[in-house]
Amino acid sequence: MLPASRATSRAHLHHRSLCASWTKGSALSTNSYARPAKHTFSIARLVSTSFTSSGAAGQQAMPSERVIEEACKTLVARDPKVSPLTQSALVHMFKAYADVTPSVAAVLRNVLLHHFPASPIYHDHYAFRTFGVPGLGISSLSEVLLPLGYTQRQDTFAFPNKKLLATWFGPRDPALYDTLPRIFMSEIEVHKLSEPAQQVIARYTSHLSGGVPGSTAGVMSPTHTLSALLTRSLPWDTPSLHDYELLLKESEYAAWVLAHGYALNHTALATHRLAGLPDESHGGTGSTGVRYFTELVKAAGMPINEDGGLVKVSPDGLLLQSSTCSDMVHYTFAGGQVRPIAGAYIEFVERRVLPQFTGQVPAGSHASEAQRRDGFEVASADKIFQSTNIRLG
Repeated sequence: MLPASRATSRAHLHHRSLCASWTKGSALSTNSYARPAKHTFSIARLVSTSFTSSGAAGQQAMPSERVIEEACKTLVARDPKVSPLTQSALVHMFKAYADVTPSVAAVLRNVLLHHFPASPIYHDHYAFRTFGVPGLGISSLSEVLLPLGYTQRQDTFAFPNKKLLATWFGPRDPALYDTLPRIFMSEIEVHKLSEPAQQVIARYTSHLSGGVPGSTAGVMSPTHTLSALLTRSLPWDTPSLHDYELLLKESEYAAWVLAHGYALNHTALATHRLAGLPDESHGGTGSTGVRYFTELVKAAGMPINEDGGLVKVSPDGLLLQSSTCSDMVHYTFAGGQVRPIAGAYIEFVERRVLPQFTGQVPAGSHASEAQRRDGFEVASADKIFQSTNIRLG
């Protein structure tokens, strides 16, 4: 696997985006997958990370590392029903993602810790992308999640225009929805792409469906997959700029996967669990819930994906979602060319209380996840996918 370098700088890049009409610029970090990388993730480094107290929440000068630790506290909260290995894996995925996504620390510091300093930070879901080819796809990710205590839900989503399939996983024990994030997985139906695009993807992935000499195991074993998830390492060779651009012309999603592999595409914050956030029960004419939160993010100067509206609402009105546009990363391609490309982003979710539980939640307390709208919505997810659909100008 090829190690991904750490984010080492920030800058601003003016761009035009299909996900948002935003001209101020987005955070840009250095994220080179070229071999050899000067700065690499290591599992040992991630495992040794400590979760020290951050002191007074909301301090403007709080370092990014401490801000990220604040966001990890609910992931490592003691629970006898959750394996410490599961908690560790979730934390390491989040830290590796936040390390190369400056917007994450910016949202946490400038919105969450500034406006809601006393509130715990909960993660609604993680989202991953992959190629739908032998050895990869949703099935390869499920082989990692099942031993970690997750189970696949019955929902399957199709996105014909994008040639995508998706599903999601939740904790095997329903009581753990208040503790563990859902996992949303998608894959591109490679066989539906053009012949040139299929050939590009095959050149990078065909060896992953074979076997290791002297072994009956496939090259992309669950161990390899988990390593890629934890470290954002590519399971194939660093792509060429030519191959990346060929895919980008046909499928932004395919180009993203070629460049980033199994890297965490985005995480979603559960805004309905924020203490002090006004919700629909407050009445009045002002914004509430995730809309109020998204307006705070936008006011802080963050680019918002407004494709389909500032907030995407499910037909039943119980699932509301918004997201930033992806950060840009300086990516070093196989030939040594460096180009800014779409990286990761952060989503915000509000799950409202189901009708049958309305009036059953005591005043001053939060409804449990089991009492709220579950799952995902195709139309909303289709618009959230646009968060990485950026064209430079």
